[in-house]
Formats: sequence, structure tokens, C-alpha cells
Amino acid sequence: MAAHSAPASPGDGGPPLVLEALPGIVPVAAGHPLEPAVPHLAWPLSGEITQAFGPTSYWFEPRVVVGRVAYPHFHTGIDIAAPFGTAVAAAAPGQVEFAGWEGGYGETVVVLHPGGLRTLYAHLNSVRVARGRTVEVGTVLGLEGATGNATGPHLHFEVRTAPQVVVNPMGYLAPDGLSGQNDAVAINWGLPATR
Repeated sequence: MAAHSAPASPGDGGPPLVLEALPGIVPVAAGHPLEPAVPHLAWPLSGEITQAFGPTSYWFEPRVVVGRVAYPHFHTGIDIAAPFGTAVAAAAPGQVEFAGWEGGYGETVVVLHPGGLRTLYAHLNSVRVARGRTVEVGTVLGLEGATGNATGPHLHFEVRTAPQVVVNPMGYLAPDGLSGQNDAVAINWGLPATR
């Protein structure tokens, strides 16, 4: 699987920088690279990464500002393509916080893990778990699909360090836990976080 480096965090140290909203642009905060979660997350399915975390040209992704750079569209996770209906598994033990339809994400599952880390699994063809269920690594959460804003069958996978803060999943999925950038992006719009 190909790794992708997200844009580096601006500045040298100091607190996260929050910019005022510009017309038509979602305000965000750019954080420092975060330490990868321990233990590292398991891959939710095998497949090819077809869309990386970071700036993108896809029109349906949000417009964001990271540091002092405005991106017309920003992809908040990674997309993993596999055959339609492939089982999607929990990346770590936790409890299902959300399971159901979530707008552009389509059929979605959010798992809350010990320590507050969350993983999001979107565009599922079907959901196989319910809110409140305890899951282990490998528990089937649903089947890969193309629901919501999807151009074909794939899993959209996000890692969140807080309900509204997404980070590059590659640093959490890499075998050594150090590959890729873990730039935090706090997005101020209604992501499915807690219900």
C-alpha cells in the first residue's frame, strides 16, 4: 500500500493556529504532528489506497484552511478500494458510537476506542453492528460499498483524536507507527462524532 505525506504543520512549536473563516471556506486548526496510537491500528481491509489524506480535486470534499494555506477541497481520511462487499473490520477494540446513514458518508460506523481515539468507516454497503456494541480487532462492522458521495466501491477510513479533529490515518496504520504525517485538522462542521 502506498503511503502519502500530508502537508506539514505550519510553524515551529507553539499552540495550534486557528484562522477566521473566509467566505466559502471552512475554518480549521492545524495542529502539531501527533504521536501514533499504541498499539497501532490494524488495517480495516486489504486493498489499494485510491485517495490519500489531504488536498484533493474532488468537488464534494470540504474547502478548508490549514495553517495559512487555503485548500479548495480536503480529503479527511484515506480511501481503500477492494471488491464490492468486502468485509470491513474494526481497527482496534472499542465501542460503536454511531452506526447508520450520515449524509455524504453514506452508511457509516464510528468506533470509540480506549483513550478517546475514534475510527470512522464510511460508504459501507451495509452496517453489521449497532450503537453501543463492544467490538474487538477484526469484528466485522459492515461490507464495503459505494453509499453517499462515492464514485465507486471503497472504504473511506478516518482516524480522529477528538470528535472534530481528523488526523492522517497512515501514521496509525503503518507497521512502525512512524511513517506518514499525523497533521491534525479540526474541522468545524457537522461530522458524525458523538450521538
